[in-house]
Amino acid sequence: MNRMLRLMAAVAIFFSGSVFSVWAQAWKFDRFVNTPYPAPNSLSSGDMEVADFNGDMLADAVITGTSKAKAAVLEYSQIKTGFVSVPESGLPALVAGSLLTKADYDGDGDLDLAVLGKTGPENESAMIKVYFNDGKGLFTLVSDLGNQLPSEDFEDTAPSWATSDKNVHGATNFNGWGQGLFESPDLNGDGLPDIVFAGAKGMEGGKDISGQMIQRDFETGGVFLNKGKGQFELVRQAAQDPDFTFAGFRKVNRGAGACADFNGDGKVDLALFGQANLGPLAITGIAESQRNGLPVAELWKGIGDGTFTAFPDSKLPPLIDGAVQATDYNGDGKIDLVFLGNTGFPKDPSGGRLTEAWLGNGDGTFAKDEAQKLKPLMSGGIACGDIDGDGDADLVLAGNDNTRSLYVYENADGVFTQKNLNKAKDGIGANTTNGMADTDAMHPADLFLVDMEGDGDLDLLLSGTGGVDQFLVFRNKLK
Repeated sequence: MNRMLRLMAAVAIFFSGSVFSVWAQAWKFDRFVNTPYPAPNSLSSGDMEVADFNGDMLADAVITGTSKAKAAVLEYSQIKTGFVSVPESGLPALVAGSLLTKADYDGDGDLDLAVLGKTGPENESAMIKVYFNDGKGLFTLVSDLGNQLPSEDFEDTAPSWATSDKNVHGATNFNGWGQGLFESPDLNGDGLPDIVFAGAKGMEGGKDISGQMIQRDFETGGVFLNKGKGQFELVRQAAQDPDFTFAGFRKVNRGAGACADFNGDGKVDLALFGQANLGPLAITGIAESQRNGLPVAELWKGIGDGTFTAFPDSKLPPLIDGAVQATDYNGDGKIDLVFLGNTGFPKDPSGGRLTEAWLGNGDGTFAKDEAQKLKPLMSGGIACGDIDGDGDADLVLAGNDNTRSLYVYENADGVFTQKNLNKAKDGIGANTTNGMADTDAMHPADLFLVDMEGDGDLDLLLSGTGGVDQFLVFRNKLK
């Protein structure tokens, strides 16, 4: 009997430990898609969206950006052995700095795409457009939103300034990776995804009061409400300050943003980072380093009709050239923020690079999480998700910390701990165990954590520049 009890106990320990044995396989990856170095398989400084676009229950990818100084677009469809290029997606070629956002805009059960950027033989044509998906990954233009945008030339009160550029309609010159906000939340609670955007529309040149030639970015932004059947309407409010959008929030460029309910009222709010528009102040002789504006960080309360009003001083650090994710990483039911970027002042610590996590209080305010020790980065991307299957949000960062870098963090009770992953042993990372994944790192970079093949764990997809423009896929071996 005692022998039988011992056997039963051993079996119980085995099965109870089986969960642990599964977790023990965490932080191991298969290199599902590798760049055929030195041949590139991605595009430079654009954007990426990942979803099942063709209805086969496998995640696909759409990538925009520059190839050999020309606008380009790639659509990759996943198959059992990797990803194959889709010869004709119906999407326009877009240059570096272009942006994508996905949503089911027409409610037919598949994911559509909105695009923002410049295209054309000389990268001269601006656009912000919506394309519907036929359910098989073929996209068709249904709405040209740029035609609704005002020229905004009323900002130029000084006669010495030129107009923005020859494309006064649309959002143009999104120079650089992730240089704007482009998201598809439901802002008015009607069940239809809307579009919120912000970024640089173009560049202006002129003279300051000393006669010196200077230039400044020409910001734009706003909200398009989804009216159904491919119809979108630009939110317009009367008598707006030209430094702010018609939807109420500030115009920025070189920015990033995240949409979520920060104060628990059921309405979508906005966290916005970027370089603020100075408007006519740019020619009043202020310091040259500030002529294009200064970094800002602001929180905007959603009213529920597509407009926003400012929360009190957010205390968030102003940043440009960054990324931000809204997520509940400590599991208290309140939305937190993780962000990276550049303070705009190279003499700051780490050359102005900054990465921080801030805890949400649930009322629209945030407090810096001093427990987090994250590598300072700029010009990169952030992905949050449960990589190891323990129920909380882990963290992946990519960007510039004086070199191309990729960092992976495990979340343990709300505290992020860096994982020292080794390419040979773990399938991702550096050839050493210093935690800096030089061989897989990208700058600039875009990254996603998504269940790529429907097996219940999150895989990692990256697109960016790392020696060549590359698209990498790391399949999680957790399950």
